[in-house]
Amino acid sequence: MKINITNIYGMSGQSTALIAQNETVKIAKKLDFHELSFYFYNIYSDSEGELNSRLDGVLAKLGYGDIVVYQSPTWNGR
Repeated sequence: MKINITNIYGMSGQSTALIAQNETVKIAKKLDFHELSFYFYNIYSDSEGELNSRLDGVLAKLGYGDIVVYQSPTWNGR
Protein backbone atom coordinates (compact mmCIF):
# COMPACT_ATOMS: atom_id res chain seq x y z
CA MET A 1 0.00 0.00 0.00
CA LYS A 2 1.29 3.43 -0.99
CA ILE A 3 0.17 6.83 0.20
CA ASN A 4 -0.08 9.32 -2.64
CA ILE A 5 -0.64 13.07 -2.79
CA THR A 6 -1.73 15.23 -5.72
CA ASN A 7 0.28 18.21 -6.93
CA ILE A 8 -0.37 20.81 -9.64
CA TYR A 9 2.04 22.07 -12.29
CA GLY A 10 1.84 24.54 -15.15
CA MET A 11 0.59 27.62 -13.32
CA SER A 12 2.50 30.83 -12.76
CA GLY A 13 5.34 30.47 -10.28
CA GLN A 14 3.62 33.27 -8.35
CA SER A 15 0.40 31.24 -7.94
CA THR A 16 -0.56 30.82 -4.30
CA ALA A 17 -2.26 27.49 -5.08
CA LEU A 18 0.81 26.13 -6.87
CA ILE A 19 3.21 27.28 -4.15
CA ALA A 20 1.03 25.86 -1.36
CA GLN A 21 0.58 22.48 -3.04
CA ASN A 22 4.25 22.21 -4.05
CA GLU A 23 5.42 22.99 -0.50
CA THR A 24 2.95 20.49 0.97
CA VAL A 25 4.24 17.79 -1.38
CA LYS A 26 7.85 18.54 -0.37
CA ILE A 27 6.90 17.78 3.24
CA ALA A 28 4.81 14.74 2.26
CA LYS A 29 7.70 13.22 0.28
CA LYS A 30 9.82 13.30 3.44
CA LEU A 31 7.09 11.11 4.94
CA ASP A 32 7.33 8.65 1.99
CA PHE A 33 4.27 9.90 0.09
CA HIS A 34 4.26 9.41 -3.69
CA GLU A 35 3.31 12.28 -5.98
CA LEU A 36 0.41 12.26 -8.46
CA SER A 37 0.95 15.18 -10.85
CA PHE A 38 -1.83 17.26 -12.39
CA TYR A 39 -0.92 19.74 -15.10
CA PHE A 40 -2.93 22.96 -15.37
CA TYR A 41 -4.17 23.50 -18.92
CA ASN A 42 -7.27 24.49 -20.88
CA ILE A 43 -9.43 21.38 -20.49
CA TYR A 44 -12.14 22.81 -22.73
CA SER A 45 -10.01 22.04 -25.79
CA ASP A 46 -10.06 18.28 -25.00
CA SER A 47 -12.77 15.77 -25.84
CA GLU A 48 -14.23 13.57 -23.11
CA GLY A 49 -12.04 10.71 -24.37
CA GLU A 50 -8.90 12.84 -24.15
CA LEU A 51 -9.79 13.90 -20.61
CA ASN A 52 -10.30 10.25 -19.63
CA SER A 53 -6.90 9.37 -21.12
CA ARG A 54 -5.22 12.13 -19.12
CA LEU A 55 -6.86 10.93 -15.91
CA ASP A 56 -5.90 7.32 -16.69
CA GLY A 57 -2.29 8.47 -16.97
CA VAL A 58 -2.40 10.17 -13.57
CA LEU A 59 -4.08 7.19 -11.90
CA ALA A 60 -1.88 4.53 -13.52
CA LYS A 61 0.47 4.64 -10.52
CA LEU A 62 -2.27 3.53 -8.15
CA GLY A 63 -2.74 0.00 -6.90
CA TYR A 64 -5.38 -1.78 -4.87
CA GLY A 65 -5.52 -0.39 -1.33
CA ASP A 66 -3.48 2.73 -2.10
CA ILE A 67 -4.49 5.97 -0.41
CA VAL A 68 -4.74 9.33 -2.20
CA VAL A 69 -4.57 12.71 -0.46
CA TYR A 70 -6.30 15.02 -2.94
CA GLN A 71 -5.22 18.65 -2.83
CA SER A 72 -7.98 20.85 -4.14
CA PRO A 73 -8.48 22.83 -6.32
CA THR A 74 -6.71 21.76 -9.51
CA TRP A 75 -8.24 24.78 -11.31
CA ASN A 76 -9.03 22.59 -14.33
CA GLY A 77 -12.80 23.19 -14.30
CA ARG A 78 -15.71 20.99 -15.32
